[in-house]
Amino acid sequence: MSGGDVSRNETMSDPDNHILLADDEQGIRDTLGTYLRRSGYAVTTAANGYEALECLERDRFFLVVTDITMPNLNGLELLRHVRENYPGTDVVMITGNVDLDYAIEALRAGAYDYFQKPLHFDTVGFAVERVRERQRMRRAELEIKTLKTAAYETVIGFVQAVEEKDSATKGHSERVAQMTEALGAAIGLGEEALVHCRYAGLLHDVGKIGIPEQILNKPSKLTDGEFALIKEHPVMGARILEPITFLRPVAEAIRGHHENFDGTGYPDRLAGDAIPLIARLVRIADVYDGLAMDRPYRAPVKTEEVVQYIQEHAGSLFDPALVDAFVRLVVCAAADQPVGA
Repeated sequence: MSGGDVSRNETMSDPDNHILLADDEQGIRDTLGTYLRRSGYAVTTAANGYEALECLERDRFFLVVTDITMPNLNGLELLRHVRENYPGTDVVMITGNVDLDYAIEALRAGAYDYFQKPLHFDTVGFAVERVRERQRMRRAELEIKTLKTAAYETVIGFVQAVEEKDSATKGHSERVAQMTEALGAAIGLGEEALVHCRYAGLLHDVGKIGIPEQILNKPSKLTDGEFALIKEHPVMGARILEPITFLRPVAEAIRGHHENFDGTGYPDRLAGDAIPLIARLVRIADVYDGLAMDRPYRAPVKTEEVVQYIQEHAGSLFDPALVDAFVRLVVCAAADQPVGA
């Protein structure tokens, strides 16, 4: 193999730093290969498409730099093979043909970039670094997404455990999540904040995992001691979520979802704008759904009576600006009525 001049260290190198250079011109393999090695990359060379296939089967690469015109298996065929079988590997094309149709075809087939001979090595080097940086970002995003999924699934398990303990509130968290997100959208929150709204609504009662089941399901009035324990659930919920970095804004909202706008709530007796905005949204949605639910100790409250209760407590329990938005844009929409009806 013409690419047999590759050292053992290069073929066993970090795949995130390893380049496969395929070109039937010995001069390109030597000069471009030397330039890339001096730039800090490990380089394996191949004299034609079939040799490149053998290298791909044996080693892993973050990038293939290949000539378009090669005997037997050309660069476009190699590109298609890489895209189909090694989707994490990018391809940069080299062409000695002045006809740009070849380059356009390569880009349409999924090549990251192309360069015409004679090559300007610095330009190629910049493209290689862009490829590597893009792949770093892609891996980081994937890792974050994986961590978020794992963390979210863990917390959802807590929610399910709470609803198993507090059977009377099954489905409550999902409804509060939907209502909180709808209210957030009604006041013009952005996409990331709306995700936090949904998570906060869904997880607002997660702290109840630490409350004894006999208290959660007690059909009669709670004692002062039992109610004091219930009042700890916002703090417990926040503690569960705080170690999860992307859920910290949600943890703040959960801690504050029983704060009253006039400062008489718990656990921190916050008032007005000192209460996190999403906590104020969850507060309204939680009370609305809680009153509308059938409970062991009472029948569900009629919708119009719940709305009246929330309106009457605007400025005391609830942020008055949010109450107006809630009544106009959430309740009316749920009833399929025009805004202002």
